[in-house]
Amino acid sequence: MDGNFSAEHMKLKNDDDFNLTGGSGYFTALLHYRAHLQIADDKQPKSTCHEHKAVNQVHATQKHLAATGIGAIACARHGHFMLDTVVDFQNGEQQVNMDYALCRALSKLEGMLRAAVIYNIACQFSVHFSAQILKSDYLKFSDGIQIVQP
Repeated sequence: MDGNFSAEHMKLKNDDDFNLTGGSGYFTALLHYRAHLQIADDKQPKSTCHEHKAVNQVHATQKHLAATGIGAIACARHGHFMLDTVVDFQNGEQQVNMDYALCRALSKLEGMLRAAVIYNIACQFSVHFSAQILKSDYLKFSDGIQIVQP
């Protein structure tokens, strides 16, 4: 899992534009994703282990952008992005965005006992992940799966 800040999205000038697929492809469905963002704790603590740009610059907003980047989950075994796991960033790469993407991916792994999560800022992400899950009805996945961080 990781974020990309080259995939910025400009704000739409025409309010009549609409989403053709409603998130039925690689991007998550907007209705549930936005509902999660409304109730999620978006206080992003500063990184304590390294000066990660992704963690420490989350409040650098770009007013002309609808999204400052995207985050996604990829399957290392099969080499593809997982459907319904691409999220947009509103103010940089925040935990609330990647929590949602990871939970969407883990919810599709029914029957699997373990999932390895590889993330360049896993040292910060893993600190609050369990607590974040308890705070949102939109962060759900199988209780039987163990998350392994190599």
